[in-house]
Amino acid sequence: MQCKIERSLQLVYKDGYKYQLQHPYFIQTPLRPEQFVTNGWVSLDVDGKMFFMPGYCWDGVTGAPDTESGMAGSLMHDGGYQLMREGLLPLSTKPLLDEFMAEIFRRDGMWALIAELFYLAVRKFGRRFATKPTTIIRLITR
Repeated sequence: MQCKIERSLQLVYKDGYKYQLQHPYFIQTPLRPEQFVTNGWVSLDVDGKMFFMPGYCWDGVTGAPDTESGMAGSLMHDGGYQLMREGLLPLSTKPLLDEFMAEIFRRDGMWALIAELFYLAVRKFGRRFATKPTTIIRLITR
């Protein structure tokens, strides 16, 4: 059976994410931007509350097996780094984001030594992820 298929001229998507948020989520952070910032998926108000919209995608704890104790910290960290990459937060935010990620990990039950190792890794190697431009992975046109 032949049917007419209507579609957009372009299909634009990214790969590389493991988790997609199903409900709104927020977390109080120690960040204090001068003004409300948002990219439509992640928002940060002047009081430090970070909001995530349903559908937001992130990859968990990068370079390590994901555990329940790493989910909220990795979500907050990925969202903050995304805001930095997009120029909505200054790079000077990075040290506070990195420290707060480790604090969330510990509060959520991660062993302190493991949380500290993750903190040291993002402190040393995270800058390129906070500054590299967001790129489109695939673009299919017809």
